[in-house]
Amino acid sequence: MTGKFRDKIIYWRYFILIWAKALRLFVTHNPVKVIRLFFRYPWLRTLLKVSAFYARLCGNRQGRYLEGVAVTFVDGLVRYVAEHLEEVFLGSKKVIILEGILSREMFKAMGFNTYLAELHSMLMPLVSAHALEPYIDKGENYGVPADICSYHKGNVGMLLSREYPDSVALVTSNSPCDQYVGMYTLMEMELGLPVYRIDIPYNFTTDRATDYVTGELRDLIRKLERDTSCRMDWDRLREMCEERNRSLEVELELWETMRAKPAPLAAEAVYLAHWVVDRLGIGDPSGTRLYKRLLHLAQANLAEGIGALPRERYRLLLWNVPPFHFIDIISWAEREWGVALIMEALSYNRLSPIDTGSQETMLRGIAQSFTYAPMARHSRGPAENFLNDLFHAYRTYNIDMVWTGANIGCKKSAALLGILRERCRAADIPLLIFNFDIMDPRTITPDNIKEQVRTFMENTMSAGH
Repeated sequence: MTGKFRDKIIYWRYFILIWAKALRLFVTHNPVKVIRLFFRYPWLRTLLKVSAFYARLCGNRQGRYLEGVAVTFVDGLVRYVAEHLEEVFLGSKKVIILEGILSREMFKAMGFNTYLAELHSMLMPLVSAHALEPYIDKGENYGVPADICSYHKGNVGMLLSREYPDSVALVTSNSPCDQYVGMYTLMEMELGLPVYRIDIPYNFTTDRATDYVTGELRDLIRKLERDTSCRMDWDRLREMCEERNRSLEVELELWETMRAKPAPLAAEAVYLAHWVVDRLGIGDPSGTRLYKRLLHLAQANLAEGIGALPRERYRLLLWNVPPFHFIDIISWAEREWGVALIMEALSYNRLSPIDTGSQETMLRGIAQSFTYAPMARHSRGPAENFLNDLFHAYRTYNIDMVWTGANIGCKKSAALLGILRERCRAADIPLLIFNFDIMDPRTITPDNIKEQVRTFMENTMSAGH
């Protein structure tokens, strides 16, 4: 069987599986009830374009790299989103809305179904670049300043459109930034739900801070048990934490393979897997299975000396969030210059496994997972929190260049970019800071982003095609 023919089989096999997983909703539930959801929550209709998103990510990859991206897409993204929506919109348990940086295991162990409050704002521009624009406009028309991050404006628009599921409570924190906290204050006003806030210290890296947040979680459990009929099942929490640890162990092995040159996998086969497992599948055996599958593919490529890309020329560290409406910027850079994305900021983590020896140690581990959550740990506290992880990743993975996005709505990261530029110049690290809007392609178009990247690659990296 030729490589191209095998790639076509892989591509179409997983393409069919996407719709098999989606259609399962209509088979296992009343189809009329499912169809009504698409009218009650119009943003769900955007998800029907998922196959076009799949084509953008998988259409130009090949071999085990293609299979890794396809597995992540179908057994990770599609699976978890479908199950998440099924639990929230068609399940019988009480639903609790969780802030995006809070992981779900503690609340699942209490018997809640959890809804990730910003799920729709992340998914819509990923699936269809312009899908969030009406909600961003609605947020601006309501009075949210135009120079606020479009991520928050989109969430406000969704909130004003009454497209959140019926829920019993909202759990949030004071992290990672002021805009984010302000968005949840508005959410509290509009949803009219009981709100529980976790207070996270500004300097969260000390033992004293962990003790404090652990106490916050203990108090949160007490209040939720007081105000709802749900109770903490500590044995269930231990099971989820132990599964989380097993998943972390395999993921670390996968990351270790990424130190090889050429890298056996890249981009979505690594970072997207982390995104979906960490946010939607944490503590579930399916996450461990997904990492094992990816590790198997990576090790097979390593054994044969095969890289993810046909010719890896540059190893990239992407620090800060990517443009969600142009997430395929990486597959484009792969084709143009042989750029392999090795690591990015939202999936980078250095946490230890959770100690499941006692209730207290489990809560301490979960407290650390909240305080060190993606974005939160890099945009809170001193600048070293942003810089030290970056330079550690640069050294660990033999990186050739760093790209970071200057999201025009993020004032906090803008303040860090000057320091980052000076530090990279001193360390002789090629750095691209490209301007973009995280969710809105109208402000800075994908073509404009491409031009910024092209100028950097040609002038700084001296890269020809």
